Order: sequence, then C-alpha cells, then structure tokens
Amino acid sequence: MDMILTKSISRFARNTVTLLETVRMLKALEVDVFFEEQNIHTMSADGELMLHYIVAIASINEIDLNEIVIQKDRAASLKYHHETNLETFMLNRQR
Repeated sequence: MDMILTKSISRFARNTVTLLETVRMLKALEVDVFFEEQNIHTMSADGELMLHYIVAIASINEIDLNEIVIQKDRAASLKYHHETNLETFMLNRQR
C-alpha cells in the first residue's frame, strides 16, 4: 500500500497523539496519508508541520467550545436554582 486517502483529519484520529503517532508510523513504512479537506500529504516536506498547525488550531477551538459548554451548564444551573428558590418563596408566601 502506497497511500491512504482520508476525507479529513477528524475522520482519521480522535486525538492529537494518536494522529501524529499513526502518521509517523505510516511515514516510516513509506505510506503517504492524504487528507482531502485539508489538502495535506504526509510524505511532503511540510506535511507533518501542517498537521501540527491544524491540530493546534483545532485544539484551541475545542478548548473554547468546552468553555462555552461549561458556561452554558453553569448558567442553566443558576437559572434552575433561581427558579426553584422563587417557587419556594412563592409557596411559603402563600401559606
């Protein structure tokens, strides 16, 4: 096998370590991996460097996305506690 065609980096590996380890192993076996969406050949001179850049950017975006999810969870939790406290207050007031 000379080449593996892949739609995108995200379809090839789930994390940075797995991606880079697998690409390096295949490169040692002289198997090129082509990522179609990113237009990267791992056997090219700048292929691994481009992978590092793209993975770094994706990691930053993932961290940002995780922060957004955490903040939304906190906001939902605060809203729930606020509504629960308001309901409790209204029930106690009616008694």
